[in-house]
Amino acid sequence: RSHSIKKSSFDCIILENRPGYALQLGGTTKAKIVYHLHNDFLNNGTHCGQELYQRASKIITVSDYINSRVRTCNTNDHKCVTVHNGINLAMFAATPTVTRQSLGYDEGDFILAFSGRLTPEKGILELIEAMNMLKNEAHIKLLVMGSAFYANASSGNPFTAELKSRAEGISDRIKFTGYVRHDQIPDYLKLSDVSVVPSTWEEPFGLTVVEGMAAGLPIITTNRGGIPEIVTKDNAIVIQLPGDLAGCLSEAILHLSQHKDECKRMGKVSTQLSRQYTKENYAKHFFDTLATLE
Repeated sequence: RSHSIKKSSFDCIILENRPGYALQLGGTTKAKIVYHLHNDFLNNGTHCGQELYQRASKIITVSDYINSRVRTCNTNDHKCVTVHNGINLAMFAATPTVTRQSLGYDEGDFILAFSGRLTPEKGILELIEAMNMLKNEAHIKLLVMGSAFYANASSGNPFTAELKSRAEGISDRIKFTGYVRHDQIPDYLKLSDVSVVPSTWEEPFGLTVVEGMAAGLPIITTNRGGIPEIVTKDNAIVIQLPGDLAGCLSEAILHLSQHKDECKRMGKVSTQLSRQYTKENYAKHFFDTLATLE
């Protein structure tokens, strides 16, 4: 690949989330190198981090959190620019094909939506523990969208087995959908009352947060990574970690279930905030940043 690059003429080469490839390019091109970082892959602890930092003409990060991690390579940084991710808001304007009735829910149910891979760092185990704490609140239901792996790969592993074991006593109140196609996620979110994103790791951005907002839902989430950049106190309850995540989740869920008017107000703010995270805004900011290359 480096050989074919050497034979071609490029103004700019964008490395998507793989800054290490810059080392392989070596002296094969005069093109300006731009990193587009979706994860914490360049910081003062990264192997060859200083060399990688020096080789970049511009570093575009998906959040101020990732931006701050790159800046540990150089506190006087002038290369890093945050361009928040965007989503296709049109997906959330379509008429839903999935209804509460089709999933066996009653209109009086208070439905929590969780969307993401079923892995420990996503906080799903703590969310199920919170549901156990709310075992006397029969109208509170949890809709879990996702599997332990991407797409339709098998989801059988010890962690998912533990999740289902912890959910046994309240299995009538927790629905595991398995993998859901991305274009169907808006349907499931829009029949829910609250989007819960209980991440325990440093989320680089948090697209699931924006999707919940686009569906007009209040958000219950954590102070991890880039998440606090997306939400405000007017549309989200942000749990401070470290701490008792399961206990805080149960308190937040119970509070919102008892204050429906507050839920509606928060949901309206979520809808308004989501409008700044369109794919069109994302593309404009991304290409405007590239236009500043010298």
